[in-house]
Amino acid sequence: MARSNRFKVLEGSAWYHLYNQVAAALGEYPLEGTAAARKLIELFELYASVYECTLAALCVMGNHYHAVAFFEEYRRLSRRELRRRAKRLNPGPHGEARLDCWGDEDWERFNRRLFDVSDFMKDVQQRFSVWYNARHKRRGHFWAERFKATVLEGPRVALDAALYVELNPVRAGLVKRPEDHRHSSCFLRSINKAKSFMSLQNLTGIGDAEEAGIHYRSLLYWRGAVPTREGQAAIPEELIEAEEARGFRERGCFRRRLAYYRDGLVLGSSEFVAEMLTLARESGFYVRRKHPVRNRGPECCMRAYLTDN
Repeated sequence: MARSNRFKVLEGSAWYHLYNQVAAALGEYPLEGTAAARKLIELFELYASVYECTLAALCVMGNHYHAVAFFEEYRRLSRRELRRRAKRLNPGPHGEARLDCWGDEDWERFNRRLFDVSDFMKDVQQRFSVWYNARHKRRGHFWAERFKATVLEGPRVALDAALYVELNPVRAGLVKRPEDHRHSSCFLRSINKAKSFMSLQNLTGIGDAEEAGIHYRSLLYWRGAVPTREGQAAIPEELIEAEEARGFRERGCFRRRLAYYRDGLVLGSSEFVAEMLTLARESGFYVRRKHPVRNRGPECCMRAYLTDN
């Protein structure tokens, strides 16, 4: 069966929650090793610096990853700027020679590519697969399927998606504090090595850096204190009390499982979801009104954003 086109925003800027898992047997965790996790983070950072993409959050787990990213609206870049970025992907004299052969159409394609989430993820995942297979002397597909991309409605929903991403290690019972998971943007922020990531000021909309950090950290801990399903791990109460004593001022929590960050196509208000559904129908992405194909109907793909703060 032919694959359907990916649903993504073609006009204007866009926020995405990105997810994929590896093709591994039950109990195998190829991304658990430090070298593999660091390589994947390194590639996300590299390509984000080349593409018109800003990473807001990233977490590499044993057999999957989550990321929240913002893509700028398309615009024409100067040839000088395009060449500077292309050289990062084509280093050395051979790369220079290849770029010298590019014509106007090649540079135009490259310009458009820099604003496309699909090309971005193709580069990240493909290069990681080549690296991993060479390092471990293996063949075949590394990723289980196509990456999943959920369109997020603006900074508010993106902020909650970032919290969701950085709480994954806590939910899985791997750590008690989200910043203790070394393969995450939360850890990198805690050691001041998150220059490749969106500042918490931009993510929270709070101008003061210290205030933004306090606000984000309070949200992260209070949401991490409430399990999203029975038997799920959470941040212990004593840690919450200790962090609260440091000046946390706002509370909030996810009170339900949020699988739509991973499996959905669109997440936002009812109006935003309706707008995206109309766009999907007009573009031919979604055409069946009755008995929709699994993971393509509005009931299971496009959800209005609700919160219990």
